[in-house]
Amino acid sequence: DGIAYPKIAALFGINPVSGSTVTNKTASYTITTPEIGCAFSNGAAITLTLPTPFAGAVLYIFKVHDSTLTVASAANTTLNGATSLANSTSGDTGKAMLILFGVSATAWIVQSKQGTWA
Repeated sequence: DGIAYPKIAALFGINPVSGSTVTNKTASYTITTPEIGCAFSNGAAITLTLPTPFAGAVLYIFKVHDSTLTVASAANTTLNGATSLANSTSGDTGKAMLILFGVSATAWIVQSKQGTWA
């Protein structure tokens, strides 16, 4: 159920990974540790729960559906010092994205973002 990553990457102005896809989720989902390094998008109003981070971990999140996309940290971890970030801005559909970077076993930071996330 993936969208071709080069199409999404071009839309967001980032370099694509050849042959990669963006996994589009239509229901809330918990990303697993083996999926670190992958890209995810929303096909409905959903919450993506992050796995426990580790130093050097990277995740890519794209908002492609006109609905609220919430990204939540796992238990006992943080995302930019908080427990979640959300984008509910209609005008951000197809424009909002996050690149998340694991800095420790308890913290994700936003390495790069587009759109309004709070």
